[in-house]
Amino acid sequence: MTSDPFERAAKREERAEIERERRLHGVWTDYGGSNGMAVALVVFGIPYLIIALIRASGWDFGSPTLPESLVEYFFGGPRRGFGIYTGWMLFLIWTWLITVVSSRRR
Repeated sequence: MTSDPFERAAKREERAEIERERRLHGVWTDYGGSNGMAVALVVFGIPYLIIALIRASGWDFGSPTLPESLVEYFFGGPRRGFGIYTGWMLFLIWTWLITVVSSRRR
């Protein structure tokens, strides 16, 4: 840190100019500096929600118990593909949370 007030004022002005440019061009830096994770969550999340709703329409929740049926719904059943997709979505959410938390600490 310099003690020169003109240099400090110049750096403040430079940071303000960068922020104005970011706002002008629509660059969001709140979530890790990149919209890639948000795009991945939307691209994979919307089909996941559709499949989950279709799968839930014929599912008997609470048989034999609610916790067992929830685990069977998300990770079991005759088709293991939905369990793999659930694992992938959990991984994407986990990665997104890591980028959000790490960008907030900077």
